[in-house]
Amino acid sequence: MITPKTALPIKLNVIFDHAKVYDFKSLEVELGQSFEIIAQNAEGCKWFFENDPIIDAIVDGSTASIVAKSAGKSTVALIKNGEVKLQFDIVVYWSIGLNPVVTKIELK
Repeated sequence: MITPKTALPIKLNVIFDHAKVYDFKSLEVELGQSFEIIAQNAEGCKWFFENDPIIDAIVDGSTASIVAKSAGKSTVALIKNGEVKLQFDIVVYWSIGLNPVVTKIELK
């Protein structure tokens, strides 16, 4: 007996300049960070960003090249035949330096 093919689950991988993360569910990145998200097993899916003010994205098939352009939360979806196959969040945060620099000393 022949069994029908079942679709493999979509897995998301992200590539940063100095790191790769496999099969993530949500993402937190620093403002200004650029990265690529690769969706595995997402043939025929379309990326949905809805002119998001938080991120800039350029899609090439199953890969989205993204730049975090504003602090906040963005919800991204992969849609096929009008059905949401996968949805995830990208949270962009402001970087806060923990090493203050003294530029001028005043005696009072």
